[in-house]
Amino acid sequence: GTNESMNILAAIASLPKSNLSKGNYSFRIWGSDFAGNTGLTEIRTITVANTIPVMLNVSLVPSPATTTANLTCTGTSADSDNDPIILNYRWYKNGAEKELTTAVLDALLTSKGEQWQCGITPFDGAEYGTAMNSSAVFINNSLPTMVTFLTPAANYSQNTTVDFQWGNATDADGDG
Repeated sequence: GTNESMNILAAIASLPKSNLSKGNYSFRIWGSDFAGNTGLTEIRTITVANTIPVMLNVSLVPSPATTTANLTCTGTSADSDNDPIILNYRWYKNGAEKELTTAVLDALLTSKGEQWQCGITPFDGAEYGTAMNSSAVFINNSLPTMVTFLTPAANYSQNTTVDFQWGNATDADGDG
């Protein structure tokens, strides 16, 4: 342990301590007067408790999103004890919690017209902090893609209808 002493000329004294790690601390105080009389207290123990971790911010990207984009939930947390923090993720579709716990939501789980939010709860190994949610992200329509443009035959004459064709068109939403 650590022994410390101080000279005081009063009935009340204090010896402030700061930046104590969490845990139990025991101490005993003794005093003596100018006549050589000494008094000693019993051993006393104080506990410095765990500090609950906090979320500073949570964001969901991209915003806006389409049906082809994975959604990524990120956040910044803090812990006064400097404990390592584990982030626990939750996802909400149109306000209802889903059974999803990863930081990334696969685009295959989204559909146009939905609103998604993520939430993060910090855990420092001892206690859970308060959850914080992101702003909602609206899932927009994905544009169709055109893979091949088939060029019409050459040498058309006047008053001839030219027929243009496209091939291999796709639409991730299935509405193309």
